[in-house]
Amino acid sequence: MTSTFKVSWKTVAIGICLFIFFPMEGILFAASQVCKGNRQVTLKLQKKEQVALICRAAVGAITFLVGFGIRQHKPITIEIIDHQVLAGGTDVYGSYDRINNRLEVMSLNAIQHKGNALKIFDEPLDKVEYAGVVAHEVTHAVVQQNMTRVPISPAAQEYLAYATQLAVLPKERRQRIINRIQVDPWQSGDMISDAYMAIEPSRFAVKSYLHLTGMKNPSPFVKILLGSNWYWINVP
Repeated sequence: MTSTFKVSWKTVAIGICLFIFFPMEGILFAASQVCKGNRQVTLKLQKKEQVALICRAAVGAITFLVGFGIRQHKPITIEIIDHQVLAGGTDVYGSYDRINNRLEVMSLNAIQHKGNALKIFDEPLDKVEYAGVVAHEVTHAVVQQNMTRVPISPAAQEYLAYATQLAVLPKERRQRIINRIQVDPWQSGDMISDAYMAIEPSRFAVKSYLHLTGMKNPSPFVKILLGSNWYWINVP
């Protein structure tokens, strides 16, 4: 089973088609690196300068999820590649292989070579937003280690992945996005669906972050998410 991080063309985030193999740039070095902040996370990549950025994003995502009772139970390998990621026949930025606990994520250099002023949440796809992409994919890995139903609902996965993606951003960047999007958290009776996510990914992300971080006792709802295998979740 694989999980993909997808965003519509409206924000040109994940799920963008890539047709060119981008050449590697920079100095090559030992392909395997263990994150100092979490020795259960291993990177496979070609550029040493990416290690700190990716490890910081991965560890930040795992730490955020721990606060909601979602813990990493198995080692995770993150492979950074300089060409498109294929998942289910679709070109995406990142994909998670649950069987092998392995992530594939496009390098920032490869994504930026696509050009066309790529943006996420209407923000330039810089190192800050790239860290959010990594955190999003790491969330898929950790969530699938905790799910109680197989397969877990795509809406539930994306709720947690987008909330974490925003959580690892610097406070100023995150607040700027929230102020610009101007949506309320999910409310009781709302339906969280992957259809809404596909249509309004930025709104879906902000609503999910505000809802998750705004609950006084999120544990019951997190249990609902981890046990859901529908395409939508009704908010209690």
